[in-house]
Amino acid sequence: MRLGGYPSDCKGASRTGNKERSQINHCKERRQIKSKVFYPLLIAFVGLLCYSNTFNSPFVFDDNMNIISNSLIRDIRYFTGTAVPAASISNVHMLHIRRFFKSRFVGYLTFAINFNLNGLDVTGYHVFNLIVHITNALLIYWLIVLAFKTPYFQRQGGYEQHYTDVFGGRYTHKTLALAISLLFVCHPVQTEAVTYIVQRLASLATLFYLLAIVMYIKSRLASSYSGKAIGITAALLSTILAMKTKEISFTLPVVITLFEFMFFTGGFRQRCLYVTPFLLTMSIIPMTLIGNGGSMAQLHDLDRSIEIASSEDISRWDYLFTQFRVIVTYMRLLVLPLNQNLDYDYPIYRAFFTPAVLISLALIISIVGIAFYLYRLSLYSLSGKTDPATGESEHISRPYLRLTSFGILWFFVTLSVESSVIPIADVIFEHRLYLPSVGAFIAITTGTVVVLAKGAKTISQRKAAVKRFILPLSLLILTILSIATYARNIVWQDEVRLWSDVVKKSPNKARPNLHLADEYVKLGYINDAIRQYQTAISLKPDYADAHMSLSRVYASSGRYDDAVREAQVGMKCYKDAYRPDQVQVSFEDYFANAHFSLGNAFVSWGRMEAALKEYLTAIELKPDYAEAYVSAGNVYTTQGHYDEAIKEYQTALEIRPGFPDAQQNLSFVQQKKLRREDFAN
Repeated sequence: MRLGGYPSDCKGASRTGNKERSQINHCKERRQIKSKVFYPLLIAFVGLLCYSNTFNSPFVFDDNMNIISNSLIRDIRYFTGTAVPAASISNVHMLHIRRFFKSRFVGYLTFAINFNLNGLDVTGYHVFNLIVHITNALLIYWLIVLAFKTPYFQRQGGYEQHYTDVFGGRYTHKTLALAISLLFVCHPVQTEAVTYIVQRLASLATLFYLLAIVMYIKSRLASSYSGKAIGITAALLSTILAMKTKEISFTLPVVITLFEFMFFTGGFRQRCLYVTPFLLTMSIIPMTLIGNGGSMAQLHDLDRSIEIASSEDISRWDYLFTQFRVIVTYMRLLVLPLNQNLDYDYPIYRAFFTPAVLISLALIISIVGIAFYLYRLSLYSLSGKTDPATGESEHISRPYLRLTSFGILWFFVTLSVESSVIPIADVIFEHRLYLPSVGAFIAITTGTVVVLAKGAKTISQRKAAVKRFILPLSLLILTILSIATYARNIVWQDEVRLWSDVVKKSPNKARPNLHLADEYVKLGYINDAIRQYQTAISLKPDYADAHMSLSRVYASSGRYDDAVREAQVGMKCYKDAYRPDQVQVSFEDYFANAHFSLGNAFVSWGRMEAALKEYLTAIELKPDYAEAYVSAGNVYTTQGHYDEAIKEYQTALEIRPGFPDAQQNLSFVQQKKLRREDFAN
């Protein structure tokens, strides 16, 4: 792989002559095959190699809520419009999914397709995710190649034809595109967006995001009206699909506008006309999240819709201050991907004048300032003076500065949705870097090319640098990153290994201990599970999920008194944590269902009195809860209180006429009561 120039047997082919014309054509064909066939195959091969050990990695974390327990993906009618998700659901996780179902419709549709094809076999899900990831890398390659065909690079008769490239060849930009794509496809920071199945929402949104930009460029470069129309239509369709996949796509029209004004030419009105349809699509996500008629008077619902059920009480300003630090962490992960973590225990910064916050903000402002400075320098990229000694333009590498500037702006613009003033419960997740990393890798690669080109004064020196230093170093970096990605994916192969890794890296956070304990329960390591649950509770005494899980483990071990105690503490924690602005059902409905579920648990443990108490509490909270009446009747039946049981079944039938369970159980108890009376007589 060369960073530019001609193949070794084509060195003399650049000089025109009758005898050399056939050799020139042969060399051109070789270059075309190399860039159109070999480069894409190389990108796909590296991606497949890095993720070849992920196809059996299990569902983890939010996969359970969004895939395994998600009833919406099991019925295609929800996607065809013949069925509508229930408006009131007591399960808080299903409430979250229903809230985002319309705004993430395309992403959930792909899960539904996977479920109908593969059920819960993880292989099909991973294959889909990897195809999306490799496609994104190919789209990045295409985007960079097209960028060099824009008017900015082609002005004054053609960049390739009239200017020697920064390393002395005319095709460096294709190898540059290859380098950026390979960096993207093999970087270990991408593992969370690719191997963590549910984060397909981020990678799939990125696919449509990139496709929209690529098709927009194609439409602007097209010479025919039909070509322009097809390109714009495809770009708009991709934009809509991106915005219906995940909310990070809200920034897509902004990036398209940036690209238009940085790389294309024309009158201001004409250029505004090109981007206006895309800017109008920015209303799609807000209007989808508002829902219920889409009235602008309901904008107060938008913020609540975007927030995810939180374990942290964090204000907008606290979230923003914390994000200054998080963004710096993201930048560190891109440059030095060490200590990756699924569930960071990240501190919340609540004061602007904290030194760490101020230093981070200063660094961010400096980098954004550099982006604008590089853009200013690039304005004069094709009009520099010529060095009389070399015949080379002084500003020969400056066209790359505009790509560097664009990449930096891409990074910060695409981060803005999840790293600004809209509070999200978890302040940091690596999959949020997936889309911004595209801009970061563009900036890092093009900036490095410019720096290295400046270090060599002549074309011959640059060519020598490619052979002796740049190419070996590039291969070494890509090899190290690929090995790191493969190694990181080993951690994802086993849930105990994954959560043990998180517990080690976030020792003071309760949630990883809870998940590790859950995995121990699945394996039958009860004592290990109890220790982890107790650790989670010691770190967070009001952790309702940990109390309830520990209760179930105690019950399975025959420690029923301990099980009841933990269940009661867990229920109290749930009630104390209830927030009507976060759970869009009434307190009564929500906890009637919770008490009913707890009653079912007590029945399975043989604690009938405790179960009856929970059922009666559920009825008190929700007097029309037919299932609770039936369950209470069942308990009365096991205790021999037939009159009370008959009363409960009859009430259930009054609430829901024809209820099969109530009818069958009522008939059974009435017969049993008659037999007892006959026996007594």
